[in-house]
Amino acid sequence: MSPHVRFPADRALCLVLACTLGGCERSGPQKPTALPPTAEKRADGSKPAPKPGSETAGQRDAADAPAAAPQAATSPAGGPGTSDSQSALPPGHPPIPAQSATGARPAVVGTAVTDSVLTLPGVKLAVPEGWVSRPATPGGMGPVAVFELPGSDGAGAAEVRITHFPNMKGMDQMNIDRWLGQVQTAEGQPISREDADISVDSRDGVTLTVVDVSGSVPSSGAMVDAGGGRIEDGRMIAAIIDHDLGPHYVKVLGPAATMGRWSDSILAFIHSAEATPP
Repeated sequence: MSPHVRFPADRALCLVLACTLGGCERSGPQKPTALPPTAEKRADGSKPAPKPGSETAGQRDAADAPAAAPQAATSPAGGPGTSDSQSALPPGHPPIPAQSATGARPAVVGTAVTDSVLTLPGVKLAVPEGWVSRPATPGGMGPVAVFELPGSDGAGAAEVRITHFPNMKGMDQMNIDRWLGQVQTAEGQPISREDADISVDSRDGVTLTVVDVSGSVPSSGAMVDAGGGRIEDGRMIAAIIDHDLGPHYVKVLGPAATMGRWSDSILAFIHSAEATPP
Protein backbone atom coordinates (compact mmCIF):
# COMPACT_ATOMS: atom_id res chain seq x y z
CA MET A 1 0.00 0.00 0.00
CA SER A 2 1.46 3.37 -1.01
CA PRO A 3 2.28 6.02 1.62
CA HIS A 4 0.03 8.50 -0.21
CA VAL A 5 -3.05 6.42 0.52
CA ARG A 6 -2.23 5.51 4.19
CA PHE A 7 -1.69 9.10 5.44
CA PRO A 8 -5.23 10.28 5.22
CA ALA A 9 -6.48 7.23 7.15
CA ASP A 10 -3.94 7.68 9.96
CA ARG A 11 -4.76 11.34 10.21
CA ALA A 12 -8.45 10.66 10.47
CA LEU A 13 -7.88 8.12 13.26
CA CYS A 14 -5.82 10.63 15.22
CA LEU A 15 -8.54 13.24 14.90
CA VAL A 16 -11.16 10.82 16.29
CA LEU A 17 -8.96 9.93 19.28
CA ALA A 18 -8.22 13.58 20.00
CA CYS A 19 -11.90 14.53 20.00
CA THR A 20 -12.82 11.65 22.29
CA LEU A 21 -10.15 12.48 24.85
CA GLY A 22 -10.97 16.17 24.78
CA GLY A 23 -14.67 15.54 25.43
CA CYS A 24 -13.96 13.35 28.48
CA GLU A 25 -11.70 15.96 29.99
CA ARG A 26 -14.31 18.70 29.58
CA SER A 27 -17.19 16.71 31.11
CA GLY A 28 -15.11 15.38 34.05
CA PRO A 29 -16.25 12.61 36.42
CA GLN A 30 -19.97 12.52 37.25
CA LYS A 31 -20.89 13.40 40.88
CA PRO A 32 -23.55 11.29 42.65
CA THR A 33 -26.99 12.90 42.78
CA ALA A 34 -27.74 14.28 46.28
CA LEU A 35 -30.86 12.99 48.03
CA PRO A 36 -33.54 15.51 49.06
CA PRO A 37 -33.26 16.61 52.71
CA THR A 38 -36.21 14.49 53.79
CA ALA A 39 -34.71 11.37 52.20
CA GLU A 40 -31.14 11.64 53.57
CA LYS A 41 -30.09 9.08 56.13
CA ARG A 42 -27.31 8.84 58.65
CA ALA A 43 -24.95 5.92 58.76
CA ASP A 44 -27.08 4.28 61.44
CA GLY A 45 -30.14 4.48 59.19
CA SER A 46 -31.94 7.29 61.06
CA LYS A 47 -33.08 10.47 59.35
CA PRO A 48 -31.58 13.78 60.49
CA ALA A 49 -33.85 16.61 61.57
CA PRO A 50 -34.70 18.96 58.68
CA LYS A 51 -32.84 22.23 58.55
CA PRO A 52 -34.80 25.40 59.35
CA GLY A 53 -36.77 26.52 56.35
CA SER A 54 -36.39 23.17 54.61
CA GLU A 55 -39.86 21.78 55.55
CA THR A 56 -42.19 20.92 52.76
CA ALA A 57 -45.64 22.52 52.50
CA GLY A 58 -47.24 19.32 53.75
CA GLN A 59 -44.95 19.23 56.78
CA ARG A 60 -45.80 22.85 57.66
CA ASP A 61 -49.54 22.19 57.43
CA ALA A 62 -49.23 19.17 59.70
CA ALA A 63 -47.25 21.16 62.28
CA ASP A 64 -49.80 24.01 62.35
CA ALA A 65 -52.84 21.74 62.62
CA PRO A 66 -54.39 21.34 66.11
CA ALA A 67 -53.71 18.13 67.92
CA ALA A 68 -56.34 15.47 67.47
CA ALA A 69 -58.81 15.26 70.35
CA PRO A 70 -58.23 12.29 72.63
CA GLN A 71 -60.54 9.43 71.91
CA ALA A 72 -63.42 9.15 74.37
CA ALA A 73 -63.12 6.31 76.76
CA THR A 74 -65.56 3.54 76.12
CA SER A 75 -68.18 2.82 78.75
CA PRO A 76 -67.64 -0.23 80.89
CA ALA A 77 -69.54 -3.30 79.95
CA GLY A 78 -71.91 -2.78 82.83
CA GLY A 79 -73.01 0.63 81.50
CA PRO A 80 -73.98 3.62 83.62
CA GLY A 81 -74.40 3.00 87.29
CA THR A 82 -71.78 0.24 87.55
CA SER A 83 -68.93 0.29 90.06
CA ASP A 84 -66.52 1.58 87.39
CA SER A 85 -68.69 4.62 86.68
CA GLN A 86 -69.10 5.28 90.41
CA SER A 87 -65.32 5.63 90.80
CA ALA A 88 -65.34 8.49 88.27
CA LEU A 89 -67.72 10.60 90.37
CA PRO A 90 -66.28 13.59 92.28
CA PRO A 91 -65.81 13.23 96.04
CA GLY A 92 -69.05 13.58 97.97
CA HIS A 93 -71.28 12.95 94.91
CA PRO A 94 -74.19 10.62 95.72
CA PRO A 95 -74.06 7.25 93.94
CA ILE A 96 -75.90 6.93 90.64
CA PRO A 97 -78.59 4.24 90.77
CA ALA A 98 -78.02 1.40 88.34
CA GLN A 99 -80.29 1.10 85.32
CA SER A 100 -81.70 -2.06 83.90
CA ALA A 101 -80.61 -3.32 80.50
CA THR A 102 -83.81 -1.97 78.97
CA GLY A 103 -83.34 1.48 80.51
CA ALA A 104 -86.61 1.20 82.45
CA ARG A 105 -86.83 3.20 85.66
CA PRO A 106 -87.88 1.69 88.97
CA ALA A 107 -91.27 2.68 90.35
CA VAL A 108 -89.81 5.30 92.69
CA VAL A 109 -86.95 7.44 91.40
CA GLY A 110 -85.11 10.09 93.35
CA THR A 111 -83.64 10.72 96.75
CA ALA A 112 -85.59 9.93 99.90
CA VAL A 113 -85.89 13.04 102.06
CA THR A 114 -84.94 13.09 105.73
CA ASP A 115 -85.27 16.27 107.84
CA SER A 116 -85.01 18.47 104.76
CA VAL A 117 -86.00 22.09 104.18
CA LEU A 118 -87.28 23.28 100.80
CA THR A 119 -86.18 26.89 100.33
CA LEU A 120 -88.06 28.92 97.71
CA PRO A 121 -88.15 32.65 96.94
CA GLY A 122 -89.72 34.29 99.98
CA VAL A 123 -90.71 31.10 101.80
CA LYS A 124 -89.34 27.84 103.16
CA LEU A 125 -91.10 24.58 104.01
CA ALA A 126 -90.13 21.48 105.98
CA VAL A 127 -90.22 18.38 103.76
CA PRO A 128 -91.54 15.36 105.70
CA GLU A 129 -89.51 12.21 106.07
CA GLY A 130 -90.26 9.51 103.51
CA TRP A 131 -91.01 11.85 100.63
CA VAL A 132 -89.03 11.09 97.50
CA SER A 133 -87.46 13.96 95.59
CA ARG A 134 -88.04 13.86 91.85
CA PRO A 135 -86.29 15.82 89.08
CA ALA A 136 -87.97 19.15 88.25
CA THR A 137 -87.31 21.44 85.30
CA PRO A 138 -88.18 24.98 86.37
CA GLY A 139 -89.10 27.59 83.81
CA GLY A 140 -92.29 28.63 82.10
CA MET A 141 -95.23 26.76 83.63
CA GLY A 142 -93.03 24.02 85.06
CA PRO A 143 -92.77 23.12 88.74
CA VAL A 144 -90.02 24.40 91.01
CA ALA A 145 -90.05 21.14 92.98
CA VAL A 146 -91.58 17.67 92.60
CA PHE A 147 -91.95 14.87 95.15
CA GLU A 148 -93.36 11.36 95.01
CA LEU A 149 -95.20 9.69 97.86
CA PRO A 150 -94.85 5.89 97.68
CA GLY A 151 -98.06 3.91 97.21
CA SER A 152 -99.99 2.15 99.94
CA ASP A 153 -102.05 -1.07 100.05
CA GLY A 154 -101.28 -1.90 96.43
CA ALA A 155 -102.28 1.57 95.22
CA GLY A 156 -100.04 3.75 93.07
CA ALA A 157 -97.86 6.61 94.23
CA ALA A 158 -99.07 10.17 94.76
CA GLU A 159 -97.41 13.20 93.21
CA VAL A 160 -96.57 16.55 94.84
CA ARG A 161 -95.92 19.52 92.55
CA ILE A 162 -94.92 22.99 93.73
CA THR A 163 -95.23 25.92 91.31
CA HIS A 164 -94.63 29.67 91.56
CA PHE A 165 -96.82 32.27 89.79
CA PRO A 166 -96.38 35.74 91.36
CA ASN A 167 -98.49 37.31 88.59
CA MET A 168 -101.53 35.40 89.93
CA LYS A 169 -101.54 37.11 93.33
CA GLY A 170 -105.09 37.91 94.39
CA MET A 171 -106.66 35.26 92.13
CA ASP A 172 -107.31 32.71 94.88
CA GLN A 173 -111.01 32.13 94.14
CA MET A 174 -110.31 31.59 90.45
CA ASN A 175 -107.71 28.95 91.31
CA ILE A 176 -110.07 27.19 93.72
CA ASP A 177 -112.72 26.98 90.98
CA ARG A 178 -110.13 25.72 88.51
CA TRP A 179 -109.00 22.94 90.85
CA LEU A 180 -112.57 21.87 91.59
CA GLY A 181 -113.25 21.81 87.85
CA GLN A 182 -110.58 19.11 87.49
CA VAL A 183 -112.38 16.73 89.88
CA GLN A 184 -115.53 14.73 89.08
CA THR A 185 -117.96 12.58 91.01
CA ALA A 186 -118.20 8.84 90.38
CA GLU A 187 -121.03 9.64 87.96
CA GLY A 188 -118.83 12.04 86.03
CA GLN A 189 -120.51 15.16 87.39
CA PRO A 190 -118.59 18.32 88.39
CA ILE A 191 -117.60 18.77 92.02
CA SER A 192 -119.04 21.78 93.83
CA ARG A 193 -117.56 23.81 96.68
CA GLU A 194 -119.95 22.05 99.04
CA ASP A 195 -118.21 18.77 98.21
CA ALA A 196 -114.77 20.10 99.16
CA ASP A 197 -113.10 21.03 102.43
CA ILE A 198 -111.75 24.58 102.01
CA SER A 199 -109.85 26.44 104.74
CA VAL A 200 -107.93 29.71 105.02
CA ASP A 201 -105.27 30.50 107.61
CA SER A 202 -103.09 33.62 107.94
CA ARG A 203 -100.04 33.99 110.18
CA ASP A 204 -96.60 35.59 110.21
CA GLY A 205 -96.74 37.02 106.71
CA VAL A 206 -98.11 33.84 105.10
CA THR A 207 -101.71 33.13 104.03
CA LEU A 208 -102.61 29.49 103.41
CA THR A 209 -105.66 28.46 101.39
CA VAL A 210 -106.14 24.67 101.39
CA VAL A 211 -108.57 22.65 99.25
CA ASP A 212 -109.16 18.96 100.04
CA VAL A 213 -111.51 17.04 97.72
CA SER A 214 -112.11 13.42 96.69
CA GLY A 215 -113.42 11.91 93.45
CA SER A 216 -112.09 11.19 89.99
CA VAL A 217 -108.87 13.21 89.71
CA PRO A 218 -106.18 13.63 87.04
CA SER A 219 -103.41 11.05 87.30
CA SER A 220 -100.76 13.76 87.25
CA GLY A 221 -100.65 17.50 87.63
CA ALA A 222 -98.62 17.64 84.44
CA MET A 223 -101.39 15.87 82.48
CA VAL A 224 -104.35 18.07 83.51
CA ASP A 225 -104.29 20.31 80.45
CA ALA A 226 -103.12 17.53 78.14
CA GLY A 227 -106.18 15.34 78.69
CA GLY A 228 -104.20 12.60 80.43
CA GLY A 229 -105.48 9.62 82.40
CA ARG A 230 -107.53 9.77 85.57
CA ILE A 231 -107.64 8.09 88.97
CA GLU A 232 -111.28 7.18 89.58
CA ASP A 233 -110.97 6.66 93.33
CA GLY A 234 -108.65 9.57 93.93
CA ARG A 235 -108.05 12.62 96.05
CA MET A 236 -106.60 16.09 95.61
CA ILE A 237 -105.06 18.29 98.29
CA ALA A 238 -104.08 21.68 96.88
CA ALA A 239 -102.91 24.86 98.57
CA ILE A 240 -102.13 28.49 97.82
CA ILE A 241 -99.18 29.72 99.87
CA ASP A 242 -99.25 33.50 99.58
CA HIS A 243 -96.49 35.77 100.86
CA ASP A 244 -94.54 38.84 99.75
CA LEU A 245 -92.90 37.02 96.81
CA GLY A 246 -95.78 34.57 96.25
CA PRO A 247 -97.95 32.93 95.68
CA HIS A 248 -96.55 29.41 95.54
CA TYR A 249 -98.93 26.56 94.78
CA VAL A 250 -98.85 23.02 96.16
CA LYS A 251 -100.89 20.35 94.40
CA VAL A 252 -100.99 16.71 95.47
CA LEU A 253 -102.82 14.06 93.41
CA GLY A 254 -103.07 10.32 93.97
CA PRO A 255 -105.20 7.28 94.80
CA ALA A 256 -107.40 7.70 97.88
CA ALA A 257 -105.54 4.93 99.77
CA THR A 258 -102.14 6.52 99.20
CA MET A 259 -103.42 10.02 99.95
CA GLY A 260 -104.95 8.74 103.18
CA ARG A 261 -101.59 7.38 104.28
CA TRP A 262 -99.79 10.66 103.56
CA SER A 263 -102.51 13.25 104.26
CA ASP A 264 -101.12 14.24 107.67
CA SER A 265 -97.63 14.82 106.29
CA ILE A 266 -99.06 16.73 103.29
CA LEU A 267 -100.93 19.12 105.56
CA ALA A 268 -97.91 19.39 107.86
CA PHE A 269 -95.79 20.34 104.84
CA ILE A 270 -98.23 23.06 103.79
CA HIS A 271 -98.60 24.49 107.30
CA SER A 272 -94.82 24.51 107.81
CA ALA A 273 -94.57 27.43 105.35
CA GLU A 274 -92.49 30.21 106.87
CA ALA A 275 -91.88 33.57 105.22
CA THR A 276 -88.24 34.48 104.65
CA PRO A 277 -86.69 37.92 104.03
CA PRO A 278 -86.86 38.98 100.36
